[in-house]
Amino acid sequence: MNPLKVNDIAHNFSLPNQDGAQIHFSDQQRQRVLIYCIPKR
Repeated sequence: MNPLKVNDIAHNFSLPNQDGAQIHFSDQQRQRVLIYCIPKR
């Protein structure tokens, strides 16, 4: 898979938030989204 470039459309995905609830990218339409990854220890 090729990395995204600025203004590319991302595929739909879901990730758990800090409380463990699933957040779906498709629910965030028309909003800016920042994904910040912190490695688990």
